[in-house]
Amino acid sequence: MRFHFLKYSFQIVFLIIQFLPATSKSQAEFPQSWVGNWKGDLEIFNAKGKAQTIGMELHIQPLDSLTYTWTIIYKADTIRDERKYFLKIKDASKGRYEIDEENSIILDAYLLGGVLYEQFEVLGSTILTRTEKQGENLVFEILAGKAEPANTTGGVTHEGEEIPVVKSFPLTNYQKAVLKKF
Repeated sequence: MRFHFLKYSFQIVFLIIQFLPATSKSQAEFPQSWVGNWKGDLEIFNAKGKAQTIGMELHIQPLDSLTYTWTIIYKADTIRDERKYFLKIKDASKGRYEIDEENSIILDAYLLGGVLYEQFEVLGSTILTRTEKQGENLVFEILAGKAEPANTTGGVTHEGEEIPVVKSFPLTNYQKAVLKKF
């Protein structure tokens, strides 16, 4: 009985927190405090360890009060891959933003606790990006894996309680760059 009470109390607290407005200082300063040109090394990891290191830049510049450039540049050897996107403010009070690729792809982005997240699926892979200002740096991270579950558990009745189906997804790639303003 105690478990059920705690379980439902947690669910109620989660629902309340979910609808609280996002008004922290870091939330209010975004994206203005991130404006600039940032540069560093992107380290790419797989299950065997570090697979590759390439140069990376992120350019964030205001275009108007609701739109910023969000240009990512990857540099490997003599290859320069420049991706021109736009960060658009949809509803800052709710932490809602978009990354517009200007090719019919628009990724929803959410600022939670001062961290900008994007989560999406493309070509059978799930991608989670995380960008955060830490002191004088921007930390950019990507987690990627297959969209097909590696494991499905639950979906049974256990000691009289209906246990939901839980799907676990494989992670195959992690990328991280600590970017400094230049």
